[in-house]
Amino acid sequence: MRSDWFFLCRQYNDVEAAPHTWSFYDAGSLHQQTGTFASRRRTLYDYIARFLFNGLGVDTNDDQSGRSTGRWLPGIPACAAKACSPSYPAVQYYQRRVAPTTCQGRPGAPCSWHPTQNGAAAKVKPAHGVFRCPICSGAQMQALHQTAHGKRALTLRLKQLLALRSTDVLQLWALVEEHLGSAALTYYQGRAGAAPRKTLQQQWKEELKLRHSVHPLPDQEGQRVWRERAREDGRMRDKKFGLAFSEQHSGRAWMSARARHFEFWAREASWFMCTDCHRLEPRPFHQSSHDKNTQLRARQKKCKHCARGIGYKAPVIDDIPGPLRDLTATALWALRPIEIDVGEYRRGDYGYRIHT
Repeated sequence: MRSDWFFLCRQYNDVEAAPHTWSFYDAGSLHQQTGTFASRRRTLYDYIARFLFNGLGVDTNDDQSGRSTGRWLPGIPACAAKACSPSYPAVQYYQRRVAPTTCQGRPGAPCSWHPTQNGAAAKVKPAHGVFRCPICSGAQMQALHQTAHGKRALTLRLKQLLALRSTDVLQLWALVEEHLGSAALTYYQGRAGAAPRKTLQQQWKEELKLRHSVHPLPDQEGQRVWRERAREDGRMRDKKFGLAFSEQHSGRAWMSARARHFEFWAREASWFMCTDCHRLEPRPFHQSSHDKNTQLRARQKKCKHCARGIGYKAPVIDDIPGPLRDLTATALWALRPIEIDVGEYRRGDYGYRIHT
C-alpha cells in the first residue's frame, strides 16, 4: 500500500530545502519535475488540489498491475492523520493557495451574491483563510455583526445587493434571519432598506409626473404628419437593417450582452434630472457605463451648472412678469421682436433638415 497523499502533505519547508530533488506520484506514475522552482511549485499545487478538495483517504496499490486504484478508504494511519489534519500548517498553507477565489456557496446552493455583478459568485480571499462570503457563511456574518466596523461593512454589502435587479430579496433576508436572528433582521432592514431599489423605469415614471409640455397636444393634422413620418422612418430602417429587425429577429436574442446593456443605457440612463434645478441633462457614456446600469439613478444631486455655482435655473411661472402671463397666441405673435426667415422646411432622406 502506498500513501501518495502523505507525500503531498509533507511540510513545505522540506520541499523547499531541496527543490532539485522533487518527485511525486500521480496515478502510480513517477513524474520528475523540471523547470524553475516556481513552475514546479505551481505543478505541486495542481496535484495536491485533487486531494485537499475531494476528501482525505488512502491511495491503495493492491491491484495486479501495481498501479494505484484511486480508491478512498476510511482508515487513515495515525502518523498520516497528524500530517494531514486541518490544523497542520502545511495543509492550511496549501488549502489557501489552491482554493478558488470565488465563494463556493452553501450545500446545494451555489453562491450568487456578488455585490456588483448580477447572479455572479462573490469574491473571497483564500490566502487570508476566507473561503465563503458573509451571506453564505453564518460564522462570517456573525463575526461581522459583533463589531461596529463589521456592521457597517455588512450594511454596505446588503445595500449593494439590494441595488441589483437580479437579487432575490426574500432569500437574502431569510439568510440574514437564519444567521443572526429576527432582531438583527429588523436592524439591517432599517439600515439597508427592506424594499429593493426601484428600477430606472419606475424612477422616471415618478420624476416625469411634474413635468408638463409647454406645447399643446397635437391636433388631427399633427397626428397624421407624425404617423407619416413614423412610417417613412420604418421603411428606411427596414431597407438598411431589414434582417436585424425582421420577424424572426424581433426579440433581443440576436444581440450581445454588451449591445443589450448599451440599448438599456440609451433608453433609460443617458439622461438624468438635476435635484436642484430639475432640468434634464445628458449623462456621458464611458467604457464602464454598461456595467453600472443597475447603479444609475434618474436623479442626480447636482448638474454641472449647479455644481459650478453659476446656476442653470429652469424657468418657472414666478419668473414671468404679471402683465405678460396668460397671453393669447395672437398677443404673443404681436409682441414678437422679429421673425427670422429660414426658408422652406424640408427634410433629407435620412431625417436631417436641409438648409434652405
